[in-house]
Order: sequence, then structure tokens, then C-alpha cells
Amino acid sequence: MTPSVLTRLQQVRAEHARRRTLWRELSSYTTAGDLNDIEAAIARSGDAESDAQTQEIRRFREQNPGITVLAHPECPPEVVAQADFTGSTAAMADYVSTRKPTRVVLLTECSMSDNVAVQNPDVEFIRPCNLCPHMKRITLANIRRALETNTHIVNVDPVIATRARRAVERMLAV
Repeated sequence: MTPSVLTRLQQVRAEHARRRTLWRELSSYTTAGDLNDIEAAIARSGDAESDAQTQEIRRFREQNPGITVLAHPECPPEVVAQADFTGSTAAMADYVSTRKPTRVVLLTECSMSDNVAVQNPDVEFIRPCNLCPHMKRITLANIRRALETNTHIVNVDPVIATRARRAVERMLAV
């Protein structure tokens, strides 16, 4: 590993440690099982999944010189450390639209990369199409159960809630 990648890896690991502390503090708001699932998703480090992903990034770079690698912050620290940019799906889409890299790989769900590619026809997308096992845990049945039982309560600032409600109302009016 180069010194800059090693430094970035250390920064990412520190950030993940901070997040793990935050999740422990929030444990009174969630079940132990939920907390363990969340913590495992955030804190994965050095396991087979992250090892395979880092090897895949190296392969992308070898096979596609100059490729820009974009990743979600939820990826393992080793993956985030190797990415050229880390952000939400919207932030990755903005990055591609504004920076216009020649060739890019988005480490995200397959359809997300396809959507960004349609908006940026001048950018070549390398599509690994790796399905995220954690995203697949979000199902309609789980969402319904959460809504019916108020299992996962999200508090939204009233100012943001008002603006969000207006946006939803405008969508429903169409």
C-alpha cells in the first residue's frame, strides 16, 4: 500500500470507530439484534467480503488505467480508502456529472450505475454489477412491519419535515 492509501485507511478506520461508538450510544433506541446488524455493516474490516472488493478494485485499475472509482461510505474501510471519491448515490451522480471522468466504476447497486450512465452518455461506465447483500435486506415486508409496529422511529427536524411533506404532496398531486 502506498503511504497516501495507508493514511486514508487510517482516517477511515478512525471514522468507523467513531461511528461504532455512536451506535453503542444509540443502543437504547434499537434492539440488540438491530444494533449488531448495523454495527456489522458499518464496521466490517478485513473480512472476505472487503478482501474480495479491494482485489476487485485493484483489478479494475489494472484493466482500466485512469479509471475513477466511486464508493458509498458504508463500504468497508479498505474499499473506501482505495476509492477516488466516497459519497451517497446522489453525491456520486453529481461527481460524475460535474467532473466528467473518462471512465468510472460506481461501487453500488447495478441499477444505480445504469441510471447515472443514462444521464452521462459521454462517460464510460465499467459495470461490475455486484449486488449488495445488505441492500437486499430491505424488503416491502420489512418496511410494512416497521411501519405497523413503529420499530424504527426517525425524528425529523420540523423545518425539514414541512419541506419534505410539501414535496410529497406535489408528487401525489400529479
